[in-house]
Amino acid sequence: MTAYRYRALNSDGKLVKGILEGDSERQIRTQLRGQNMRPVEVGLANKQLGVLAGGKSTGGSKSGFLQPRISTADFALLTRQLATLVQSNLPLDECLSAVAEQSRKPRIKGMLLQVRSRVAEGHTLAFAMGDFPQVFNEMYCAMVNAGEHAGFLGPVLEQLADYSENRQYTQQKLKMAMIYPFILLGVAVTVVTALMIFVVPELVGIFSHTQTELPILTRGLIATSRFFREDGIWLLLALIAMVVIWRHL
Repeated sequence: MTAYRYRALNSDGKLVKGILEGDSERQIRTQLRGQNMRPVEVGLANKQLGVLAGGKSTGGSKSGFLQPRISTADFALLTRQLATLVQSNLPLDECLSAVAEQSRKPRIKGMLLQVRSRVAEGHTLAFAMGDFPQVFNEMYCAMVNAGEHAGFLGPVLEQLADYSENRQYTQQKLKMAMIYPFILLGVAVTVVTALMIFVVPELVGIFSHTQTELPILTRGLIATSRFFREDGIWLLLALIAMVVIWRHL
């Protein structure tokens, strides 16, 4: 069976969304009607449903912008749960279903159900995980593939879980270590910006009454102040755009 993401109206007329498994979109719609819900949109779980207000579907894509992106903590937890269940000698598809059901995040749940569907079709776990390179990188898939072929998938997943948890711990320490410098940098930028916008213009009025030529550093300071006052908003928007683009790369 395949995982499908849906949006539907319940008996109270409230919009709800979730993920169900079935053989086709028609079957999912039938299941929803059997639960006294009116289907609005149904699509594969690895595809992004359109915005209802616009009435258009964005469709699916393998690009990094539409693939699920999960945090290091969620990834470590996912790997640990999967490793524990596989070590318990449960069937792989049941392990994936159990981890998916335990997840409270629709994106992670949908991704795991898609992986389970591929495994149920006869593909290896490494092959199924390869459909989500933004989550499972080449090293991860290669180790899973080696574990499957050698018959040691459980121990390999345990090692990957240890590695993921150590990486999460290291990242947390780095983030904590960087908080104080970033606070100082933010305060410094705020002070300098305030000086450029409010203080320097007052000094310009004083310098304008003098007949002497100003030093090049002073002229540069005045030009910088003028830029902040007249075009600073564009610089701010450019920085915000760069941050947004960087987070999606």
